[in-house]
Amino acid sequence: MRPSVIKIAAWGEWHVRMMERCGLACLLSEGNIPALSKMAPTRLEIYVDRPVDPDLLRRLSQWCEVARFNVPRDVPDQPVLGRSVLAQIEHASLRNAHAIGADWFFIQCDTLISDDFLSFVKLRLQDFDAVCAAPFRTSLEGWESIGSPVDLDAPALYRMSLEHMHPVTAGYFMRHPPGVIPADPHQVFFTTDEGFSCHAWQPCPYGVNTGALPAPTYDGMTADCRLLMPIERSRIHYQVDPPGEFYLTSLDKLSGITSFGDRPVTPEIVAGSMRRFARAPGDLDYSRWAFRHRTVYRGVPSIGLPQDCIDETEAISAILRLSEAAGSQ
Repeated sequence: MRPSVIKIAAWGEWHVRMMERCGLACLLSEGNIPALSKMAPTRLEIYVDRPVDPDLLRRLSQWCEVARFNVPRDVPDQPVLGRSVLAQIEHASLRNAHAIGADWFFIQCDTLISDDFLSFVKLRLQDFDAVCAAPFRTSLEGWESIGSPVDLDAPALYRMSLEHMHPVTAGYFMRHPPGVIPADPHQVFFTTDEGFSCHAWQPCPYGVNTGALPAPTYDGMTADCRLLMPIERSRIHYQVDPPGEFYLTSLDKLSGITSFGDRPVTPEIVAGSMRRFARAPGDLDYSRWAFRHRTVYRGVPSIGLPQDCIDETEAISAILRLSEAAGSQ
């Protein structure tokens, strides 16, 4: 099997400690780094601006190579600047993985992954060049209220996430009148008989075979934006039946998520966001391909399900039509 490279980054005292509690702790589950390292040579790249728990690093280094990289101290807490620093880090790590033809996994500091996430995604990467999905956000306080577990299997992590869905997710439901969110609407939700559905034009990459990518060039964007766009669509596994074999969710404090400016969740705004993130011929085609996937989340989340959603079929058709018009301009 191809080697594996895992990237995780954090700066500032709070985020580094969150990385220890969440991302790094989850990696130690038996089905993650321990299993991954038995499948192929594995390298964990940690990008931080201060020391990390030495016992945690020692335990991780028993299973794989651990490389620590320095992030400049005192990066201002500004959303756009923070995204720029993360983009540079991810580009550096992607270059390292691409140089050895590795599969690349990038775990965020405040991400929870199921207890055999990496090994299952790695197996999927034997048949596909990329694995992605459209997860939703979970409340940090909700996770803490049940003891902050880091060894949940996919169904249990999904249930926990559903039971503690972050309230900001309510804004992603396409409603009349529309909700307002603090970022570009990269995904939208609709209430269904089974629970709710999701369409995402910018799905979250779980793992990628870097051999299927062109030589990395820095475009200023984080990997969730354009990483998968050059890959042949039939070579991408888009998980639409969660929780399945692997599941992931990110944690945010109830006080809110990082804000990039308020945006109403309307067909026009969604299509416009697609256009702004396109940088090369074919990017919009990828976004529309991804957006046509319908992920079904079964069950009622803790925030409840809105009963004033607009028609899903009409909304998706309108977004695709508007994005095609934008692409022809």
